[in-house]
Amino acid sequence: MKSSIYYEVAINIVPAIREAVSSFLFDQNAQGLLDEENRIVAYFSETIDDEHLINETLAYLHDLRDMLELDFEIIVEVEELPQRDWNAEWKSRLKLLPVTHRILVKPTWVDMPENPPEIVIEMDPEMAFGSGEHATSRLTLQLIEKNMQPGISVLDIGVGTGILSIGALMLGAGSVFAFDVDPIATETARRNAEKNNVDD
Repeated sequence: MKSSIYYEVAINIVPAIREAVSSFLFDQNAQGLLDEENRIVAYFSETIDDEHLINETLAYLHDLRDMLELDFEIIVEVEELPQRDWNAEWKSRLKLLPVTHRILVKPTWVDMPENPPEIVIEMDPEMAFGSGEHATSRLTLQLIEKNMQPGISVLDIGVGTGILSIGALMLGAGSVFAFDVDPIATETARRNAEKNNVDD
């Protein structure tokens, strides 16, 4: 039987602790993360002990702040949410995402713009990482574009949605070898490659 509620835990952060806090929350069995500019929002099922989670999170943030000698206010907000169609809500937030003047990432369910750039990567992230919204995806696509030499071979470790592999091929790479330990990611990447006509 599905959980009837979720806990939303919002934590204010500074850039230096973003990855550490994300890793900590997944270690606490977060079901998913929303990475925002100045905070991270994590979602937990009703099976967690919310009071224990808050205490552990506060202690971790205090230790992290002291160890790194950072100056930021520790704020942890918890809200109880009813179960709903999370996938539909998440999809509604994804929009057209310009990466460079040549590259646009377009969710498959969003209409094509009137004057699209040279390269439009159509993505359906499903349950895999790589919608283009995270800075690492955008910056890596920019680096691939900047350093692309036609016909080169590309290795993509941890393919996720396939966004980087697809982008590399559309920018002129001769071949891509991409793999992931997550079967959901590899299947999602295959489907996205087909959508962008680079699956061969």
